Amino acid sequence: MADGEDDERANANGGSPGDDPSEKHPAERYPRLVGLGLVLVSAALAKWQIYDPLHAAERGQTTVWLSGKLVTLAISLGLCGLALLVLGPRRARMGRAAPSQGGPDPCG
Repeated sequence: MADGEDDERANANGGSPGDDPSEKHPAERYPRLVGLGLVLVSAALAKWQIYDPLHAAERGQTTVWLSGKLVTLAISLGLCGLALLVLGPRRARMGRAAPSQGGPDPCG
């Protein structure tokens, strides 16, 4: 579709271009589901990079491999996933500017 047709369709529906929910990022449409996915990936990374090396050392294995970057990634993904699970749609909207309350449009 041409850009003009999108504008006409959005204006006919009372919205602006880009308001179509199907065009939103999955994290905005399903924040809790994305949060659950992040927590699961984090749990897998944490088991591989934290739990397994600790138990290998406990068993007396002489060499243990772990990556500080992957441990940091596991913790970060876990925290972000928990935030999305707990806060849901509110967390997905954080950090975005609030719609203007009248006045001239600074971008147009």
